[in-house]
Amino acid sequence: MAHIVRVVGRVLLALVFIWTAIGSWTAWDNAHEYTYSRLTDAGVMPLIQSAAGQLGTTSDSIVGLMLGAAVFLKGMGGLALAFGGEACGTVMLMLFLVPVTFFMHAPTHTGPGSLERNFDETSHLLKNGAIAGALLVLWQSIPAKDARSGGELAPRDSKKRR
Repeated sequence: MAHIVRVVGRVLLALVFIWTAIGSWTAWDNAHEYTYSRLTDAGVMPLIQSAAGQLGTTSDSIVGLMLGAAVFLKGMGGLALAFGGEACGTVMLMLFLVPVTFFMHAPTHTGPGSLERNFDETSHLLKNGAIAGALLVLWQSIPAKDARSGGELAPRDSKKRR
């Protein structure tokens, strides 16, 4: 029964990332515009514009590359997690989740309507924090592999492991 619960929990968690990856991919222009605006609000655009100038490209291209990396990490990480690649999926999803949480959902709005917008962003920030916590719990519970024999050892938090 515990195995079934673990698989169902993994799949439900993975669906959040798979679904949003599909949404970003199918509505690329909207996702790109939103990403650009949130990076501007977070004060990161001057850094991106500087990097774009040094690379001889545009800030739109850099934002597109960042968005592509985010879609890849959450899509492939979600699929890996759903189909049993817990370690790989967890790492990919954390690589996506941590920077996105702080750059895209920091409550930095000012002016009219800022209270409502900041409340919404804070809700997203807390939700992402909760998901990151769930991923950490999942990571901690993945049995380690014995490099010599290929067999499973106890979960990562076990004190019996040497």
